[in-house]
Amino acid sequence: MVFTDLSNNRTRLFLIQLIISFLTVVQLTTDVQADDWSKIRTQSAIATAYNFAPLPNNAGQGITIAVLTTGIANSLQTKLRSRVRNENFVTTEPASDLHGFGSHSVSILAALAPKATIISLKVLFKNGQSNFTLVAKGIERAVTLDANIIVITLGARPTANYSRINKAVANAQKKGIIVLAGAGNSGKAQIAYPANVDGVIAVGSTDVHDIASSYSNYGSKIVYAPGKNIIAHWKDKLRPISGTTRSVTVAGAIYAVLWSQRPYATARQIADAVTRTARIISVKGARAKRIDGAAALKALQR
Repeated sequence: MVFTDLSNNRTRLFLIQLIISFLTVVQLTTDVQADDWSKIRTQSAIATAYNFAPLPNNAGQGITIAVLTTGIANSLQTKLRSRVRNENFVTTEPASDLHGFGSHSVSILAALAPKATIISLKVLFKNGQSNFTLVAKGIERAVTLDANIIVITLGARPTANYSRINKAVANAQKKGIIVLAGAGNSGKAQIAYPANVDGVIAVGSTDVHDIASSYSNYGSKIVYAPGKNIIAHWKDKLRPISGTTRSVTVAGAIYAVLWSQRPYATARQIADAVTRTARIISVKGARAKRIDGAAALKALQR
């Protein structure tokens, strides 16, 4: 079975059975400064959806976000201190991020939902590959640790199916957890697995001009968020990366901000508010919905 990644490079395929992978598009490199959180938060690439004006002072407070990725760099973990918890399921590697992708994911969440608690679950090897068992364990652990939101930054072909992952996702939903996953970057009318599992919020990618990214999968189940040239930590640097793995991470942070403002709301109520207030965009000639954080917050405050 061939499994593809969720990044903007469709030429890279893995021919190893039960491989789930991601790919990144790395462009610029900027030294991380003291105001790096502000740089991530105010970048124009995310402004269409992450448009809170102002951002609530308690944005993310009381919300725990679990993200499945490659871990977190030691330097970034030191900066975040008690805000982040890192657990490793890749027993052949240290818990730290040996790739860079995980740090990028965690720093997006940390910057955009500055009061949230983040659980980094390392289920991907340093080469960006994983297997279904590790992914299932990560989801199961997120549920055990009482996460409110699970962000899955990886994916396999739409035809993939693994009962343990499906059961873990179903269990998370029964416990009132919001589960999001990248829709995939094949540029086709399809959704990667496990974003195509019932109840999972599949997130596609848009650019700074509110146009769907050419690599993003599309379809009526998909909601969109900024995912092109998203700047965040890559180990000890700030780098822009593109892909639906970036859009789902941005979306996860927005959901956390919204839920922190209405902590007694249910997962369904938060998700419905986002869907109901989303901005209508055109994708492949069809109507689609792009997350509008400010509009969703206003709806929840009524």
